[in-house]
Amino acid sequence: MKVACVFVEHFPFKVEVRENPIIGEYKAVIIFKRQGSRSSVIDVSPSLSSIGYGMPLQEAVARYPEATIVESDLGCYEREFDKLIGTLSERSPVVERSALGRVYVGLDGLGDTYGSEEGLINSLMNAVPQHLYPRVGVSDGKFVAYLAALCATPGRAYKISGNVGEVIAGFRVDVLPVSWQIKARLRGFGLDTLGEIASLSAGAFEAQFGVEGRRLWKLARGLDDGPLIAEKVEEIVSGTFSFGTSVSDLEPILMAVDNLLGNLFGRPDMSGRYVRFAQISG
Repeated sequence: MKVACVFVEHFPFKVEVRENPIIGEYKAVIIFKRQGSRSSVIDVSPSLSSIGYGMPLQEAVARYPEATIVESDLGCYEREFDKLIGTLSERSPVVERSALGRVYVGLDGLGDTYGSEEGLINSLMNAVPQHLYPRVGVSDGKFVAYLAALCATPGRAYKISGNVGEVIAGFRVDVLPVSWQIKARLRGFGLDTLGEIASLSAGAFEAQFGVEGRRLWKLARGLDDGPLIAEKVEEIVSGTFSFGTSVSDLEPILMAVDNLLGNLFGRPDMSGRYVRFAQISG
């Protein structure tokens, strides 16, 4: 299964800078989200390479006390990410949403449409606004395609093939799709790279990390048979209703809205669907 990973590094940070350009002038920025009484990092400015996703905010601030702290606007990031997903879905019927700024695209069967794999990759690259400096990685399987994207320079593509295990051995465990806590455990065992994990026996690693350990051991060897799960395409449904005269009472407005929604969602093609977001304006 040939896969491309379209990757925009520091996606939340870049969205924040677009919304509030002054943030881009700060030397160090930490973006966090609240989870109950806890707060964790979801992104940082490019200069803070030692802070990873999921790190407790308190620890991140202890490392960089001079950093500017910004609370995340997840709704804004998701809306911008949705736009990216929609554009990429026009290039391939199989597009999977991953972490913010990371999208997996199925390449199988599209060579004739674009003339070549290179033509398809260029089309994917052009689907992303260039101010986001996208990278594209290509390989067999999602995880290695992501690592290929990390190897690419901004605005370019990179392909990993051949002896994948050797190629990816030098990557640090931070690239694994697991929580910050598990990454800390790995480092606590002296396992800093994928190659060090791959050198262990599967049984020994699974004994320490359970079923999840088996999956991580396989990924460290470049073995990823996880399927691509295509993004469900959202459809915008709209309708209008006009009053003959101006209306100031709420009751007739609510009745009109109720009738309008009944007409829209009473259509045969809407059977079995659900609403994610509704907006009413007058």
